Amino acid sequence: MKLKIDIDGKKYEADIEVIEDERNEPAAGGTPRPARTRAGAKSPPPSAETDMGPTAGDDKVCKSSIVGIVVKALVATGQSVKQGETLLVLEAMKMESNVVSPVSGIVKSVKVAAGDSVKKGQILVEFE
Repeated sequence: MKLKIDIDGKKYEADIEVIEDERNEPAAGGTPRPARTRAGAKSPPPSAETDMGPTAGDDKVCKSSIVGIVVKALVATGQSVKQGETLLVLEAMKMESNVVSPVSGIVKSVKVAAGDSVKKGQILVEFE
């Protein structure tokens, strides 16, 4: 894609390559567009962990509401947590966000670790 930019009266031309488009905007007809990737790059196959649709066990999981990187996990398997308690800290665009428990219960598993990249809708923590 070629862009022309005018800054303070000076004209610039730039060649832009779209590597990945994470917007899940509907295309004509209302169906979501697939993300675009660099030529030759392969998208990971869809999995239950990144599926954003509702499932039978949604009350037993905590999903990411943003795309980001795990800064730290504050809970471990077997730990008892209360609704609203901070489970993880995610970083997105140099800002940290607390991920809080949607339910009270016992942590069955923590699906991510510090340094992991996460997608919106990805399962982060499962509860018993």
